[in-house]
Amino acid sequence: MSYPKTLRLLNLKNTDMIGRKFSFLLMLFTFLIFSISIVQAQSTVCIVYFTGIGCPNCGVTDPIILAELPKNYSNLIVMEYELYKEPENPSIMNDYVSSYNLYPGVPQVLFDQAKNFVGRIDVLKTEEEINKTNNNSCPLKDGSAVDFNDLDITSLLGHPKIWARGRVLMSSGANSGDSDLLKDILMADDISEVLNGIEYETIKPIAVEFSNKKVEFKHAIKLGDWVLEWEEKESEQGGTDWSLYFIGGISVFLFVIISIIIYKKYKIKVKLK
Repeated sequence: MSYPKTLRLLNLKNTDMIGRKFSFLLMLFTFLIFSISIVQAQSTVCIVYFTGIGCPNCGVTDPIILAELPKNYSNLIVMEYELYKEPENPSIMNDYVSSYNLYPGVPQVLFDQAKNFVGRIDVLKTEEEINKTNNNSCPLKDGSAVDFNDLDITSLLGHPKIWARGRVLMSSGANSGDSDLLKDILMADDISEVLNGIEYETIKPIAVEFSNKKVEFKHAIKLGDWVLEWEEKESEQGGTDWSLYFIGGISVFLFVIISIIIYKKYKIKVKLK
């Protein structure tokens, strides 16, 4: 049985229109998936943590806020201000107290103008809040907030330590340097890739003091006025965001399925008996 020539042409036109619609939807879907992936990859949760070496309650919270959580959450950045042994930091906390109407005590975690935790019991609720937060800009001492990707680390006053992904970044003098490079190294999946072609000095790691113990690191480098220390080898680094790989896998799977559907529909339409 054969179709009239006009009908065959109409079928071909309809098939072409269907193919274009599916192609457009497929491209739109792919764009949305990759857009979501990029946003997730760039989103960070940045908090400020006030502590004091010798504070008994800080001895409980320091290992969790500074070591455990940054290892477990690859997008978490903790800006630490130690108040008892760093003479420049108490005045920084005073500014935070005025700008955010905080209680002047430690341990304390600050998210934003409306959210902070004070004391051992409340500070231990920080992880619950992190799980509910997709993105949090870094709260600054003047009451403003800046996304970590836009933050100029070298503009931070006082003597902060910045913790992320099982690493700690510390100023060894004046807070000068290349802020973007420092952030890239701090958050990189592979530190060696970022350091390729960069001048730096390999140094002996210095134990970082918590309220109840000292934390030893395996690796340390010096870049200008800054020291970066980290524990694991690159292959052992925590913090890989497997959700991005999952999204990518789902995208490829759906791409294949939709392509098969389009092919079958096209084949059925153009097959003329």
